[in-house]
Amino acid sequence: MKRGNVLLGIVLLLSALLTIGIALSSAVLSTNIKIKKTYHRLAALSYAEGGINRALWDINKTGNYTSILDSSLPGGQFEATVAACGTNCKQITSIGYIPNKAHFSAKRTVRIKINGVTPSSNISFKYGVQVDELGIYADNNATIKGSVFSNGPIVNNSKNTKITGAATSHGSNFLFSSITNGTISGDARAFFVTNATVKGTKYTGVNPPSQEMPITSSQLETTINGWETEAEAGGIINNNVTIAGNNNFLGPIRINGNLTISNNAKLEMRGTIWVNGNININNGANVYLNSGYGNNSGILIADYKQDRMNFNKGRIYVSQNSTISGIDPQNPKTPSYIMLFSTQHPQSPFETFWKLWPAITIEQNSVGGVYYTPFGSLSVKQNAQARALASAGLLLEENSLVDYDAGMANSNFANGPSGKWTITEWQALD
Repeated sequence: MKRGNVLLGIVLLLSALLTIGIALSSAVLSTNIKIKKTYHRLAALSYAEGGINRALWDINKTGNYTSILDSSLPGGQFEATVAACGTNCKQITSIGYIPNKAHFSAKRTVRIKINGVTPSSNISFKYGVQVDELGIYADNNATIKGSVFSNGPIVNNSKNTKITGAATSHGSNFLFSSITNGTISGDARAFFVTNATVKGTKYTGVNPPSQEMPITSSQLETTINGWETEAEAGGIINNNVTIAGNNNFLGPIRINGNLTISNNAKLEMRGTIWVNGNININNGANVYLNSGYGNNSGILIADYKQDRMNFNKGRIYVSQNSTISGIDPQNPKTPSYIMLFSTQHPQSPFETFWKLWPAITIEQNSVGGVYYTPFGSLSVKQNAQARALASAGLLLEENSLVDYDAGMANSNFANGPSGKWTITEWQALD
């Protein structure tokens, strides 16, 4: 009896221990499964957030993002898509998969909304043409649609030269306040108005007050430095750059060399471009803005900073049949523009020199663009068209046209399509 009782007790004890062991093993296995599921879900969440970061990087770098399933990271995948959610608003949805989308053990979805803030500078072009002390010289049949202000003389070579708005000449230094020849549809203000047909009121015998250029002298270097800092933030290229063919994009960027846009090539600007050399836009080329600029305008600047007095550097040359547009490559009259800006400084203020060595040259049949050279001169060839001009001196050749847009009286020039994005909403959806 005692042996049977002992044996029975041992069996019962072993059974109890086995039951406890099985229970403990089951609990451990269940815990391991839960831990593994939790780990996979956390890993999937990390991949989803990786997709968000990738999309944000692309948006900030290029202004665009295309839906992508990325398998470059070990152990998982993410799929990120971007959709518009209003003006300067984007919605990014990213799904993380462990180990992959086709056979996943876990997936997580993250969605964010971002709002863009575009750093911009406001530049007021109150006139179709505004020129400093070197003055304006216009040939036969040149036309300015808009008003004109010059801190030097306005010399029209014939009565067929037309200014559809008002014309004002301020005399400074060795240059007189004078308007010669031409047909002026608005008022004419100058100490001397000679042989001009004035359809408005003629004000003579008084030297009109001078006016600051669209960027005042006190703000000029700060403004230029700001643009160049924005450009450098996108990187530096220490070579000449040549653009050929279609589907090209550039910016923000600093180029230590020349920028050449080849015949019939197309270039989409995605940020401010600073060329520490010359800009050559060749026959039939098209330069335009990324659609993300909206109504803001862009900056393409030639600044040979180490020697602005070198008249062979810092120049801009726009060849025949070129088009400088805003966000619509085919329409140079969109609410957004590209301003081509040169800091080239002439070595001599005399007329012969600055006419021969202009900082900016716009060739025959080119259209669009806003052009500004605060120190140098600007030459517009036959049948070329521009939206607005500002320069130290201006030569308008036969049949050239300045087609001023009144909206440029209050223009915002931005670094790119939303230079800064702020996350306004974050959601983990599953």
